[in-house]
Amino acid sequence: MLSARLIVLLFVGSVSSYKMNPSTNVPPMGWMSWEIFRCDIDCSTDPTNCISENLYKAQTDAMATGGFLAAGYNSIHMDDCWMQTQRTPNGTLVADPKRFPSGMQALGDYMHARGVLFALYTAESTTTCAGYPASKGYESVDANTFAAWGVDYLKVDGCGDNDYYPTGYPKMGAALRATGREIVYSCSWPAYLGDNETQKPWGQIIGSGTDCALSHHQNLHKAARVLRARGPHAQAHWCQRTHVEVPQTPRP
Repeated sequence: MLSARLIVLLFVGSVSSYKMNPSTNVPPMGWMSWEIFRCDIDCSTDPTNCISENLYKAQTDAMATGGFLAAGYNSIHMDDCWMQTQRTPNGTLVADPKRFPSGMQALGDYMHARGVLFALYTAESTTTCAGYPASKGYESVDANTFAAWGVDYLKVDGCGDNDYYPTGYPKMGAALRATGREIVYSCSWPAYLGDNETQKPWGQIIGSGTDCALSHHQNLHKAARVLRARGPHAQAHWCQRTHVEVPQTPRP
């Protein structure tokens, strides 16, 4: 059953230069947890809405049975707060074992078995915006972990030092490419570089340097400015119109 409060549909509009996933011939569209469920990790008092495998399985089932796949909405986008608060002794990320007891690979398999793509979140900083372990300095380790889990789409936020982004985002792009798995690479780097789109290094962000397939922007007016600023780099990428919130009547 979909949330009684809102369905949050993530969709991407307008085009931008390289796709990490060459099968992405249309903008990725799906369901994202962040705008409604945020970082609710209290499963003892809020088991239906907390960030857990139960939430994402329920949304996967709703997407598969509710006609969304036929309409083009085919991905479940996990956002922040899925991780354990510490990396494992060998340096890998792991999902919180209480909220995701089956593990991330099993969750990805659950989605794939229902025709749904598995989208995950990290950040190019020491911690995510909610304070969980992120991918700064672990780009290769994390990219291989995500590929092994069967991730199809990766949102990479920026929650730390802007000076690292020109190094970190290209490193993540190269690491994802090196896994050999087709993963759509969605980066938030441009959102942390101010409002002057003409001053942003689009050639590096979506050209030969970073291979970022999507970038996050707030509205269509800004997206139009972005596309104009990208110039020759604007072919075959997507500029993300982040969220559309649609009221939903509870289903029995």
